Amino acid sequence: MIEVLVALLVLSIGLLGVAATVAKSNRFAAGAWAQSAVASSLSDIAERLRSSPNAANANFTLNDAYATQRADIDAGNVVVATNCDATACTPTESAAFHITTWRQEIDRTMPGAAGWVLPLSSAVTESRATSFELAVMWFDKSNTDGSGAANAALECTGAEAGIDQRRCCPVAANAAAGVRCTRMVLVP
Repeated sequence: MIEVLVALLVLSIGLLGVAATVAKSNRFAAGAWAQSAVASSLSDIAERLRSSPNAANANFTLNDAYATQRADIDAGNVVVATNCDATACTPTESAAFHITTWRQEIDRTMPGAAGWVLPLSSAVTESRATSFELAVMWFDKSNTDGSGAANAALECTGAEAGIDQRRCCPVAANAAAGVRCTRMVLVP
């Protein structure tokens, strides 16, 4: 009888270990899914920027605060004015089409998503940006502290090093707690 109880105790401890391993692997799988979606989204907007070389830089700007973007998306205000896939568009209409369709796509693929596209003024030649700051912001329900409260978004201060340079949110985006960002500089 004692041997059976000891065997049950050992089995219970083993099952707890298996359950913890499964929980961690599910968390890592969710993180990998998000990073894959972010990489795809950043690649998409980079191709859109490259495909419209005649659009003015000001047209390829999306620098509204995170909360403003989410309010517009949630209210249904992010709509395509002119479908440039179906009709000829001016450079301004083309830029608006690409920014809007990209915003719609990241909203469909990621929870609480918003975008950031900003021509870098320090890299402007002949009134055209030679590089852009791009970012994807999304709400990550696992971005919490030990008590379950959402962590503040990591904001770019300019002092970041290594991977933190790519994971910080633009300060002007004023990203909400629980939001994660992936940022890059594009040279089209």
